[in-house]
Amino acid sequence: MSTLMVVYRGSKRLSQCDARCYDGNGRACSCCCGGANHGVGLKEAIRNTLLRSKAYAEFYAVEQGYEPWETRLVLPLSRTRMTALLGV
Repeated sequence: MSTLMVVYRGSKRLSQCDARCYDGNGRACSCCCGGANHGVGLKEAIRNTLLRSKAYAEFYAVEQGYEPWETRLVLPLSRTRMTALLGV
């Protein structure tokens, strides 16, 4: 299971987007992608994350009652690794 993005506040992990989201069925999830990656599969979720992860993280922070500067976005896979997984 690949974790695509994680949002932290200090050392506390607030949310992460992983296979439970991008391979999910049914109801939308409530992870830090805001549902954008829900059920779209790994490749499309990687594309979305590469293009919009900062915006997703900022929206998630505000939605949870934090200022965006209070949180930190981490992409566990490097952009190079994500691009390789896309087969580009």
